[in-house]
Amino acid sequence: MSDFNNTNRNNLAVEALFLGPRSENRAFFRESLRSVVDEHCHWRRNFHPDDAPLVNRVSMENESFRKTEARSVDILDELTARLKKTSTPWFSTRYLGHMNSDTLMISNLAEMATILYNPNNVAYESSVATSEMEAEVGADLCKLFGYDTNKAWGHITADGTIANYEGLWLARNLKSLPRAIKATCPDLVSGKSNWELCNLRREEALDLLGQLRNDRDTYKQVLTATARGKGMADGVGRVFVPGTRHYSWDKACDLLGIGIDNLVHVPLADNFRMDLGELRKQLETCLEQEIPVIAVVGVVGTTEEGQVDDVQGLLDLREEFRTRGLDFYLHVDAAYGGVWSLAVPRRRWTLHGV
Repeated sequence: MSDFNNTNRNNLAVEALFLGPRSENRAFFRESLRSVVDEHCHWRRNFHPDDAPLVNRVSMENESFRKTEARSVDILDELTARLKKTSTPWFSTRYLGHMNSDTLMISNLAEMATILYNPNNVAYESSVATSEMEAEVGADLCKLFGYDTNKAWGHITADGTIANYEGLWLARNLKSLPRAIKATCPDLVSGKSNWELCNLRREEALDLLGQLRNDRDTYKQVLTATARGKGMADGVGRVFVPGTRHYSWDKACDLLGIGIDNLVHVPLADNFRMDLGELRKQLETCLEQEIPVIAVVGVVGTTEEGQVDDVQGLLDLREEFRTRGLDFYLHVDAAYGGVWSLAVPRRRWTLHGV
């Protein structure tokens, strides 16, 4: 991977990366796939080569064995027939009507290669190679957005919905952390009202939690007193999303116990971006009535309109309300056009949470 990073990208031919609308690069793809399979088979054959084979020639000549193989072929034939009959031709230049597109050959080959080794990234010992690659990708993204790779980190999720769940899960827990500290270690936040605790900057809250790391029992008690342990019975505030939000936000508020009634849809301006004036009015109401705000969500590339919310404006708005005593987590949902933001000048925001 380091060799690729040093490659002059100006010498890369885009047309060599795809199978092609008429399978023009099929010879390369077929040979590469064969190589991937051969490499994996070589690994299996040479892993303790002194072990006796579990499948021998006699069993392979058995009638039930051959019937099972034939059945497998029939199943694959049925699968490919159904796929060819009903699949959408993302690869074709005649079809550009949806957010999907053709995929890179190297991505397909890499996925097929990885499937053969069946790593499980839930634990490092069962996915040494892929866990390290995941950390490398996270570091690359952090570096791309100008973060200190000694402090910042990232990881890979299966899709955008899960990423949104994670972002709101984090925002919910952070919002409940200061009051959990008060319930467990009141001396650390003495003199602060509940409203002040609801709007304590996350950096301050995490610093307070960090002071308890050496006291393992107290540390656990604090975490148990947060929303992750006590739930959301007391209702910790609202979540603001643009009218173009993805439906996963409704599900996230449901699953995380925040409640769909606490999900506020901010109207759009004429350009289909979140109307920051309308958001300001909503935040003013929360400030006046002391209603906590868990998070505000901006979208970078809405699914239907492809529009990008004014993330810098959201940051400026949060900074303004912070000085007035209302703080919230800002989540940037790279729903559809997140990758295109890489082409614009670097800004003071990230594609996940800030």
